[in-house]
Amino acid sequence: RHNFENWSFMFLGTVGGTNNTEGLYNLTQEFAPDNVGQVVGKNVYGYYAEVGYDILPMLGVETRRGSSKRDNFLYRRNELKLPVFVRYERLDTHNRIDAAFLNQPIFQSDLTAITIGANFNPRKNIVLKANYQFRNNREMLADGVYEGDRVEVGMGFIF
Repeated sequence: RHNFENWSFMFLGTVGGTNNTEGLYNLTQEFAPDNVGQVVGKNVYGYYAEVGYDILPMLGVETRRGSSKRDNFLYRRNELKLPVFVRYERLDTHNRIDAAFLNQPIFQSDLTAITIGANFNPRKNIVLKANYQFRNNREMLADGVYEGDRVEVGMGFIF
């Protein structure tokens, strides 16, 4: 993560794998009501990159100077932010699969998502969020349909 003036840049990625996918399949098969195990990817990866810009100063809201008489637990004028952002995400939960399982049902995410949204921070540790996510999962969900785009809203805090 890097911040420069009103800009923010984030990147996060992970790669993983396992050697005992057959053992995991057998274990999940043992407890499955339909006697079908879950195929686990030998290799998985995921990453995202995000660019954001705090537009609050463009709206004429002064946030950089001292505190205000109205500052309280939920609000601090010098911590106000309204960053808009765009994020690119890539996730593949079954990047490589053991050849023995190629004919088995596989419920995987092979997902590319582009998200645009905004966060409102009345304090640095409180956020109200909203975004729209353009999702392209190359694989069907367990119910046999492809997932669609999403609208997400939320709130969060760090204490």
